[in-house]
Formats: sequence, structure tokens, C-alpha cells
Amino acid sequence: MSVRRRIVVTVKTYPNPSTTYEETVCIAGYDLDLQQFVRLYPVRFRDLPYPRWFKKWEVIEADVTKKAADPRGDTYTPDPATISKVDGYYKGNGSRRADWSRRDALVLPLASTLENLAIQADRFEGS
Repeated sequence: MSVRRRIVVTVKTYPNPSTTYEETVCIAGYDLDLQQFVRLYPVRFRDLPYPRWFKKWEVIEADVTKKAADPRGDTYTPDPATISKVDGYYKGNGSRRADWSRRDALVLPLASTLENLAIQADRFEGS
């Protein structure tokens, strides 16, 4: 079952050839509805119509489905026909200078120490 999500794109990998999906990118972002980081894969970025292309720190909307075959709990598959840019609030004010205060307010509360990440990984593997 797919659900509509708003995601701030924080990472977009370089296009990579795939025997299953042709050329894909992997997107990492902050889901504004779940308030957590998520992974979107596969995204056939260059196959999207140009008006739907997006950059890092732009907010997109898409219908996504949890990828059950992926052991990571944060992976979703987007429906490419539903991907759309919402706004560039986290991208900045149109100048070349990024608005890092907006980004910091979004990301830093989720930051963790290496020790905390190891504890979370142990809990995930044990479940």
C-alpha cells in the first residue's frame, strides 16, 4: 500500500547502472511526516520528466511503498509518476548562499554520537 510523503532531499547519489532497474539513483532524505530519515530506492532520475527533477534540499512529494525485501527499515520505493517538487524552503533564498540555519534545525536534533548509533544498531539486529 502506498502513502503520500513529503521528503526533504538530503543526499542524491550519482546515477548507477543496474541490471534490474537500468540506471538508478538512491535518495536519502528527511520525511517531514514521519520525522525521520528515509531512503528512496530505486529512483530512475533521468527518466523523470525534466519539470520533476529535483535538487538536494528541495522538498518533494511522492507516493511511496515500504520496500519489504530490504532489511533496512527505512527504505521506500517511490512511484515515479507521483514525484513532484513542493518547494525549496531548505535550499535557501535563491542566492548561491545556502540557509544552513534551516537545515541545522531540521537535521541536528537527529544527530547522534557514534556510541548511540552502535546501541541502536544492536537493538535493530536483535529485533
